[in-house]
Amino acid sequence: MLYISDDMGIGKDYELGFDQVDFVKTEGNEAIKYVFDNGQFYFGLTHDLDADGSSPATDYLNSDGTVTDVRIGARFANFDVRGYYYTAEDLGDTDVDAFNIEAEYVMGAFAFAASYGNAEYEQNTNRANKSDVDVYEINGSYTMGKNTFALGYNHADTDIDGVGHYITRDGVDNVYANITHQLHSNVKVYGELGWADADNVDLDLGYLVGMEVKF
Repeated sequence: MLYISDDMGIGKDYELGFDQVDFVKTEGNEAIKYVFDNGQFYFGLTHDLDADGSSPATDYLNSDGTVTDVRIGARFANFDVRGYYYTAEDLGDTDVDAFNIEAEYVMGAFAFAASYGNAEYEQNTNRANKSDVDVYEINGSYTMGKNTFALGYNHADTDIDGVGHYITRDGVDNVYANITHQLHSNVKVYGELGWADADNVDLDLGYLVGMEVKF
């Protein structure tokens, strides 16, 4: 079953942006899920007592864990605001505590969205090994007939601390733009450009074209 937190995100990119927050694991085999929505206010909760998983940095340490996530949101005319909270223990050797706040506004053919999230990852076998990530995104789109134009900006700051080394700080900036053409109610084609700049990594301009067909 997909967790409530699997719905998180306001990105308008296809491939060349990046996720708001890495919740590590957003589905499970023994999860209890509840969703309430009366049109204006909505709420969701998931609890997984046996959430096998792995830490963001490793995939060889797996153990039983627990995950709880919550979403609370409200709609006011064309404005939608919501928040996600996620907490997990023993996902591999990692504990996770994270949240993401999102807002979307639609004004005719224009749509705007923004989000801010934070995640703390801590190695439960050695509490001195931990990382803290702040992620921001703002984007907008304009629809004209069968064409939709979107532009977005992401920024992430990561602080990593551990035994035997100083705190390291990494920053990433990402800009993407795309155009989508609706050929049919079930078929669309799109093209996208993306550019990223990181403190410690050389990144180039990315591009893609694609088609989506739904049955």
